[in-house]
Amino acid sequence: MTKLTLLVLLLVISFSPLSAQNKTVSQRETVRVDSLKAGSSLAVNLEGDGIAIGQWESFSGSNAEVNSSLSDLTHFTNLDTSGTSGHATSVAKIMGSKGATNASEIGVVPNATFYVFDVDFPYSNMIAELADAIDEYDLLLSNHSYDDNAGWQLDTFWFGVNNISETEDYKFGYYGYLARKYDSIMYAHPHHLIVKSVFNDRGVVGPGGSFSSYTKNGSSWDLVTRSSPYPEADGGTDGYDGLSPDATSKNALVVGAVSNISGGYSSYTDIDYSSSQSQWGPTDDGRIKPDVVSPGDLSGGTAYSSFSTPVVTGIAAMLQEYYHDIHGRYMLASSVKALLIHTADAATANGSPNASSGYGLVNAHSAGAFLKNSDDRQQLIEGELANGETHEYSVYLDGTTDFRATLAWTDPAGITPTLEYDSTDLD
Repeated sequence: MTKLTLLVLLLVISFSPLSAQNKTVSQRETVRVDSLKAGSSLAVNLEGDGIAIGQWESFSGSNAEVNSSLSDLTHFTNLDTSGTSGHATSVAKIMGSKGATNASEIGVVPNATFYVFDVDFPYSNMIAELADAIDEYDLLLSNHSYDDNAGWQLDTFWFGVNNISETEDYKFGYYGYLARKYDSIMYAHPHHLIVKSVFNDRGVVGPGGSFSSYTKNGSSWDLVTRSSPYPEADGGTDGYDGLSPDATSKNALVVGAVSNISGGYSSYTDIDYSSSQSQWGPTDDGRIKPDVVSPGDLSGGTAYSSFSTPVVTGIAAMLQEYYHDIHGRYMLASSVKALLIHTADAATANGSPNASSGYGLVNAHSAGAFLKNSDDRQQLIEGELANGETHEYSVYLDGTTDFRATLAWTDPAGITPTLEYDSTDLD
């Protein structure tokens, strides 16, 4: 039995089966966060009350903790032992800073409850921890602002496999171990939404000269040093096909980064990648990723998906809070994902999705207005669909109003393609 979410027109159906500087006001303005706060036109004040969120952080040096000693972050509980990380603290401030010390750093959902974990190796440890934490702490959402290594890293190390290609890393767009495990976890926990950073390696290339990479030699790996042929930049010459293998999950909401928009969105031409190296899709099997984009600039410089992702996690928490206020229960994760996609601001002239911006720029006001449904023209339907079963819905069209429907579901985990370690593995 597959559980589905459908959004139509104004209808949604869901089925389930690095800098520590934080100036988040411009981010909030870009995606209209404050339209769901006190004094807004929607007459709501959504601060994350009752919502539990997990934050998984990779190590910066040997540190991955949020600095919860800060007066604005005391509601963040570090559950793994390490030192304080500026990256983790910045992500935390964007999601949930109380903003009392610095009003310009107030988070999207300052009243939510947060639990912080390290991304341990091997990854199987982190996956087990994530599954257990969802149950133990009733996590509706988790934020994952990190990536799985692919392409150029650490300047003179290339993560490609020479047997497959000496110039392009096969892992770009590949449905990898973490993507499969995210899908499996969400299928087992259909109300939990993993919000995943697409990360920031587009266009990155080595400095020239010699570099290190791996060659598969039977059952072992050889670390080799070479200088020719020289691998291409991550994403190649056009920037596409640059997704790290953990950003290809079917069920997770994968978020790219764009520049902040002063005054907020007015046209698709406002969406700007000039200060972002956020990775572009599509996946090797042709799916649109990232799903959506969000502002990721904290300091008037580069936009990072590490910082765009917690904005979306916070908005998703507000929407779950609002839906619970209205209906007394929480949405399926597929419903939240469908709602954010359905109400996103278009990133193209005709509104179609693409492999750089996904389905568009998240819009908190439009998503909240959908749930409020003050004109009785929007509907979110959650249901179950058995194999071979048909559901029919009647919709009245007046001939002038646009009609849109978005259908989403939580899919079983796919199968990670078996590698032959030759050129047939590429794409």
